Amino acid sequence: MSKLTAKASDNERHKIVARHNSEWWTPTSEAMMARFKEIYSSPESHALIDHELERVRQLGWMDKTSSLGFDGPDVWHFYPLALQEKQAANYNFSNRHETIKTIIRACRANGISMDEQIAYILATVERETGNTFEPVIEAYWLSEKYRKENFSYYPYYGRGFVQITWKHNYEKYSKKLSIDLVSNPDLALENENSLFILIDGFKNGVFTGKKIAEYINSRSIDFFNARRCINGLDHAQEIADSARSYLTNLRNGIYD
Repeated sequence: MSKLTAKASDNERHKIVARHNSEWWTPTSEAMMARFKEIYSSPESHALIDHELERVRQLGWMDKTSSLGFDGPDVWHFYPLALQEKQAANYNFSNRHETIKTIIRACRANGISMDEQIAYILATVERETGNTFEPVIEAYWLSEKYRKENFSYYPYYGRGFVQITWKHNYEKYSKKLSIDLVSNPDLALENENSLFILIDGFKNGVFTGKKIAEYINSRSIDFFNARRCINGLDHAQEIADSARSYLTNLRNGIYD
């Protein structure tokens, strides 16, 4: 099977929603444990068998929780990223206002729930995209020839809502997104990819090792130093002021 075929097959399999027997229901005495006992039936394995069967027996819990509505051992299995893809299909990047609403919705769906954090992310996108709220390339007003001759990190210059830069970051997000950003860095300009990079980078401190929650949390709101999540203190005051404006808009329901 070619790598391309295998990749396509994986992409289809992870979208499957299936119902199957759960190990959390089935007792160790039933058929699914028969092969285990057959393989480890030698006398020297008896102690191990007894220990393991008891351990597995204690894992079962579903049959003891009828109040939760379980009607048998069959449960539904789904792949979480497939749901994320479905959610992404509902994102709207048709204009600036809709893109802002999409970023807000994606932030909240991925555990960034404080209005102050969301406001700061929006302010960052405003600055990084030149207020277009579209994924852009670094120094988009310059030629590709200029970038090639003058950017030491070429071709891994800034792209997207937050200007992902340097090869090691493209490698990281190739793994996270299961796409080849190293061979095709322009994939970082696709809306859904750029949105993922934006939120994941802020939430998990991918770019500089600093997470947004370190600067903006329930105890402290530091819009100025939150810039360290992205790029030192470059334009820190400008972005901090912008974040306060977005926070006012969020609280006034402008993006509801």
